[in-house]
Amino acid sequence: MSTTTERHRRSRLMRLLRSSPGPLLLLCAAGGVLMGFATTGGAGTGEWNQLLWGAGTSMLALGGVLFITLLWGAVYLNVVEASRGMPGLRSVEEPTMAPEPAAKLRALNRALSGLGFRHDGWFSLDDFDETHVSAWKHDSHPAAAFVLYFPMGGIFRLRFVRRFPNGGILVSSTRLTDLAIAPPQGLYVQARNKTSVEEFWAWHLEGESLFPIGPPEGDNPPAGPRELFVEVAARWARHRQRDRTWLLAVEPVEECWRIYWLRGMPLRRQFERGWTTPFWR
Repeated sequence: MSTTTERHRRSRLMRLLRSSPGPLLLLCAAGGVLMGFATTGGAGTGEWNQLLWGAGTSMLALGGVLFITLLWGAVYLNVVEASRGMPGLRSVEEPTMAPEPAAKLRALNRALSGLGFRHDGWFSLDDFDETHVSAWKHDSHPAAAFVLYFPMGGIFRLRFVRRFPNGGILVSSTRLTDLAIAPPQGLYVQARNKTSVEEFWAWHLEGESLFPIGPPEGDNPPAGPRELFVEVAARWARHRQRDRTWLLAVEPVEECWRIYWLRGMPLRRQFERGWTTPFWR
């Protein structure tokens, strides 16, 4: 399955969502100005001040509703697109970035090369931030590495991913929000931050040692890092969609609770404490 598409295949709705923060901010700012003007009595008569106050509060309320709709719409499109195999994913060149992020990227590249990984190109996701991903493949070990670059914040996150012959997948991530939602059976996630690339790789290998290395079950494993990235996203998205009310089942308290307890917790301890179970047993 190809994971690269032309630009016109990318979601028009997502492009609309990306362009909406500016008008939303203007709407809220205009509402605030009207309320401030009415508070100071700048309109003269009390009737006009009340009218301006009502218009300002209505604009702020509308901005709040549209902001919530924006968040829900971004989540919805991300899940739907991932469940379809990420049709908007496309190959790109290395993104242009400021000197500080560029220096961090060079350091990550050197560390990954030192661990035996070789670069396998860049691709861009059709998400709200248009996340850029640098894919890496190990020369002698069946694992892939992904450097996620978020242009809006200029930050990087690292993932090591391995797919095992029995269909299980281990994801080790420095993006703590990857822990927020319980993954489907057969997909295991461990996450920690503030660690060197070398220490993080050793931590990932420790998690790999828990998986049985048996003969393949006859399925078609991903051909490369990009395909593996798509498979992980598709598994997660289809798991979410099994609940018909998944878009309304947003539980920020539970998600923060999972992140708090699972950050830095290796997969072995997750098994021991019952956070997840090995599907091969």
